[in-house]
Amino acid sequence: MLSSSSMSSGGGNGGDNAKNQLQTLLTRAGHDNPSYKTKQIKNSLFRSTVEFNSMQFVGQPCANKKLAEKDAAGGALNWLTGQGSGASSDSRDARDPDHMSMLLKPPCRRRHSHRRR
Repeated sequence: MLSSSSMSSGGGNGGDNAKNQLQTLLTRAGHDNPSYKTKQIKNSLFRSTVEFNSMQFVGQPCANKKLAEKDAAGGALNWLTGQGSGASSDSRDARDPDHMSMLLKPPCRRRHSHRRR
C-alpha cells in the first residue's frame, strides 16, 4: 500500500474534485472505477483507502468520510502524475517506470474464442 502525501484537509492537486479527476482518468484509460474503503479510527477521524488497477492508496486521517476519500484520491492522483512528496528526489523513484504509462496500458481482458463458421 502507498500512503498519500500529507493533505489532511483533502487538498492537493485534486482539491475538491480529486475523486472525480481520478475516476475520469481511470475511465479514459479503460479501467474500472476506483473503489473506496473507509474506516473510522481513533479520535473520531476517518482514513480511506482507494483501490484501482490492483493498487491501493491510503489517505491521511481526516475529520469525516468524504474528506478521507478525497485525500486518498488526491494521493493516488499525485502518484500517477509524479507529483507526490519527494517523487523527484527519491533515488528509488528515479528507477521506477512512468506511473501514468502503467495506468494507460489497457487492462488485461480475457480473449473470447470466436466460433468457427
